[in-house]
Amino acid sequence: MVEETIADFDIVCLQELFGSYTSRREKFIANAKRLHKFEYHSKCPIPSLICSCFTAGGFKVIDGGLVTLSKHNIVEEKFVAFTRGCESDKLAKKGVLYSKVLVGQESGTPAFLNVFSTHTQASYTFTADDASSQVKKSQVDELCSFVSSVFDEKKLSGPVIITGDFNINTLVNEGHDGVVQSEYQHLTSSLEKTFGELKAGAVTDVFFEAYGGGTCFYHMPVRVAEEWANRSTVCHVPRKRGRARRY
Repeated sequence: MVEETIADFDIVCLQELFGSYTSRREKFIANAKRLHKFEYHSKCPIPSLICSCFTAGGFKVIDGGLVTLSKHNIVEEKFVAFTRGCESDKLAKKGVLYSKVLVGQESGTPAFLNVFSTHTQASYTFTADDASSQVKKSQVDELCSFVSSVFDEKKLSGPVIITGDFNINTLVNEGHDGVVQSEYQHLTSSLEKTFGELKAGAVTDVFFEAYGGGTCFYHMPVRVAEEWANRSTVCHVPRKRGRARRY
């Protein structure tokens, strides 16, 4: 079902596609390439059980489950692991996967799309408990630090998409009319602060704008906004019945 669904997309970010102790991940990647022309991919590393005992975050049993598939060339990739986790999540090497995708040419100059995919701490109750919420916020801080470091290191050009399974409720809290969840406030304010300090442009939650829920952050740098304004596809936001909204 998933393999059929991804066919119409150019870039797909997957979470919980684990590669530890199973061939599922490699089979999925191979089928995506063979059936749907996803010639390129990036993935988070499988942790060494011995080495993980001596690294930040402690003992890890499985990888972070992040995979990015692309029909366009992924020219660079980088992964950073979160330093904190709780409950069963602390056994997975969760983090952020960065992929620099070559999507075309603009007046003879390579045009890139910068994709960050993540999977943050889950909450195992119907309401976010203090422990998981604090870990999740610390992971958001690490996500923002990673984005900043990639900007500084790579001198990024082109739009930025930050997506994944944030385990954050973007909907209005029914018990507090008109008040957005604090975790979502922390996520949005942290990203806005990060891109503001980088003087790199505005941040928009495209899923929230489309549906009033869900989270996929799309950043358009000021210096390339005009150049990208007339591109046919920058970010697809799935709509009902398989249609897509274009940005």
